[in-house]
Amino acid sequence: YQRRVRGGMSTTSHQLLSLVPFVALPLAGVLYNHFCGDKTIKDTQPSGPNNLTEEEAAQRKKQVKDVEYTINLELEEREKTYKARTRVSFHYTVNEKVDSLFLDFVGHKITKLSVNGNVVTSKALKSNRLHFSKKQLKEGQNVIEVEYINLYDHTGAGFHQFIDTEDNEEYLYTNFEPFDAHRLFPSFDQPDIKARYSLTVKAPSKWTVLANDVRSTSISQQGYTTHQFKKTPQISTYLFAVVVGPYSSVSDSYGDIPLGIYCRRSLVKHLDHEELFKVTKQGLKFYEEFFDYKYPFSKYDQVFVPEFNHGAMENVGCVTFTEYYIFRDPPTKASLANRADTVLHEMAHMWFGNLVSPKWWDGLWLNESFATYLAAYAVAKATDYGDLSWQVFNSGMKAWAYRVDQLSTTHPIQGKVPDTDATFLNFDGITYGKGASLLKQLVFLIGEESFRTGMRMYFKEFEWKNTDIHDFLGTLSSGARKHNINFDAVEWSKQWLEKAGLNSIIPRIKSENGKITSFLVIQEAPAEHPTLRNHFVEVVFINLNKEGKAVPVLTRRAEILPQEETTLKSLEGVDLPDFVFLNNGDHAYVKALLDDRSEQFAREHLETIDDSLLRQVIWVTCYSMTRDALISSEKYLDLVLNKVSFETDPKLVSTILRTAQATLLSYVPEKEVIRIAEKLFNLALQQLQNTKEKEFSIIWADYVTSFAFTKESAEKLASVLRSGGQIGQHKLSSMQRWDIVMRANAYGVEGASELLTNEEKHDPSDEGKKAVLMCKTSVPTAENKEKAWNRYHDKNTTLSNHQLIADMEGFLWFSQRDLLKKYGDLFFENVRSVCKERNKEFAVAYINSLFPNWFERDPNIIKKAEELLESLNPEEKILERCLKEHLDGIYRAQKCLSLWH
Repeated sequence: YQRRVRGGMSTTSHQLLSLVPFVALPLAGVLYNHFCGDKTIKDTQPSGPNNLTEEEAAQRKKQVKDVEYTINLELEEREKTYKARTRVSFHYTVNEKVDSLFLDFVGHKITKLSVNGNVVTSKALKSNRLHFSKKQLKEGQNVIEVEYINLYDHTGAGFHQFIDTEDNEEYLYTNFEPFDAHRLFPSFDQPDIKARYSLTVKAPSKWTVLANDVRSTSISQQGYTTHQFKKTPQISTYLFAVVVGPYSSVSDSYGDIPLGIYCRRSLVKHLDHEELFKVTKQGLKFYEEFFDYKYPFSKYDQVFVPEFNHGAMENVGCVTFTEYYIFRDPPTKASLANRADTVLHEMAHMWFGNLVSPKWWDGLWLNESFATYLAAYAVAKATDYGDLSWQVFNSGMKAWAYRVDQLSTTHPIQGKVPDTDATFLNFDGITYGKGASLLKQLVFLIGEESFRTGMRMYFKEFEWKNTDIHDFLGTLSSGARKHNINFDAVEWSKQWLEKAGLNSIIPRIKSENGKITSFLVIQEAPAEHPTLRNHFVEVVFINLNKEGKAVPVLTRRAEILPQEETTLKSLEGVDLPDFVFLNNGDHAYVKALLDDRSEQFAREHLETIDDSLLRQVIWVTCYSMTRDALISSEKYLDLVLNKVSFETDPKLVSTILRTAQATLLSYVPEKEVIRIAEKLFNLALQQLQNTKEKEFSIIWADYVTSFAFTKESAEKLASVLRSGGQIGQHKLSSMQRWDIVMRANAYGVEGASELLTNEEKHDPSDEGKKAVLMCKTSVPTAENKEKAWNRYHDKNTTLSNHQLIADMEGFLWFSQRDLLKKYGDLFFENVRSVCKERNKEFAVAYINSLFPNWFERDPNIIKKAEELLESLNPEEKILERCLKEHLDGIYRAQKCLSLWH
């Protein structure tokens, strides 16, 4: 999923005021207010709901069309506010059943408001909406003009302001999806009221100003430059963007399309623009050919912005990215592939989402799922990363989907989204990961040619329009028919889009004399979501050869029917293999479990399978069976300890270690945690000391700190820092150094404060500043924890969301659970007010960072969470969802722990 203005007087006003003595200005203001009254308009209920329902949006769509926005922004340095003027022109259709029309607007102070030239002085602004009666409007063309002063945002949403601690420079950017464009300008803030935008920005001349379209004119005078941009084509409000500040830039082109890459000055030394431009050009070429549709906009800028809430946002022609994609430390190839995936994800949106947009937010899943799948497909087909893309997809998006789809909060992909608050909660693993996984499965079913044909038809038919799922499936069906493929879109939608839940399948094989006599596939569904589905899979048989290598001896496509048992007749009479897996290629969205014979083979010979993706899917399956209490966590961690050092694929090593860390934290009894953590720590340290390969050294160094669970292991790592920061042939990166410093402080290592002071001098960046917050908060004293807790509840804090979130990440430690016990009760006492009084992003971070998860096996904590959940009101949606998911984690952990012997 992403303005600015200060000092908006005309030249004449500036000239007149320059004639008035300075001392007279305050008096002039007093006299004006005395005789004329204060004409400013403020929100009469600013704490009211900032939400739009689907019903309201549908009604407004009937009233409004042909919308154009003319937006003027004036910006000055280091101000808390900006000035703006917005002109909204639109065609209005009178509806006798509706008495009014409203614009969405979060406004600090309106200095002038007019409708069709008539000044409005009434209290029009209420609950983040500008209300207008039918009497103020007319059938046909209308113009609303608003002049206002607004506050900058510091939450990563709206119009975000950031000060670089390294060079003291100021950076601004917008971030609007799904419902934040009206934080910058009054608007009909819904995706199906597309509009054209004319933007003018006056800003200090040293600042770069970027927007959706190219600049038409720039006029500089007295240290300021006024930038006017060409009018955009019709786009949705959430796709409008402005980025301002002293950004460094690099330029290139793809044909006649200007390309730009921008970042903060203090980061330009880390910017690998050659690789970014290479992936960008590969993506543009691939999509133009695949869609048979030229890039639809005038330019393509990519801007790395600070304190961004998401991975990236697909603003038309001006994509914004988190700065984590500028690698301050040497990246692994998988990290580069993951960034390429994000680059091509946002690029896919230029067609799917921007050229053709959703009618309402129930289409969010399709918008994001399409871009997620197409990006993985494009990285595999068009870039140097090849099939590594599908490993990244499996361990990232698909793993996310599997986890979320087993929570009590799972939901159908295509479901009712009643309002924009519900949309915020649906930026989840279902919307991104499951939807994308289903598209991958669908392409396996109908074929790549059918899919490509359908997409070409889709963009030609619906360019510059808004669509829904029926439009999309209709063109896919048409594309399949052109290739003589029968695709029942209605039935597919019923099974996969309209029902929640994740199926599992497992083989049940009978044999005689080494030949298969019966091959059954057992399909199960959770009781809460009992739908059984059609699954189209590729079955693989593997045998161990004389050289001790596991080699595929058969692959075969098969359909699993939507019933409890499916007999695969085509596999009867085939030689019984050593190993069977039902989801070769990772095409199906299903938990493909291992039978006992195959599980034993994996324990003994997993590392001998050549196919990296297949090995990864088997590892993920073993972890999934651990989470489902089908394999004990003790057995899974033994598998990790025995096999991970033989793994030859760096990406897979990272995936394995991440699952080991998750298992250790959630599914191991507290009395066993330290013992197993020490084993993992010693293994990681040994591998790091011995490896000569850069990729492996980065990964092992990342995880050696993660498994440091004792003061002794933290001391070992601290001694590495004191002696120069090198283990074996690996020089520790800045973030690895910070991880060690944090653990040294958390475990009370002697000299930890000196390590912190030295590292703070070494890294003055904003990331360094956040790391300092984490480290200081991790110090295990009652006074320190009390101060930190008070910071999180200070509504007048000067810390940004991202700084507070970093701070909270240093609060809870396994080794400090006795010290922190009282904060379990305090969490439940405070969490409701936090969710009510603070912004959504902070509220979610507060819950997920401070929920007393180190005490999750404590019946008192479970009881408090369950009681709080039971007492919630319907409008407390964010807290309800987060509590349910934390409780789900506890219940799952309890089930897994019951297997421990």
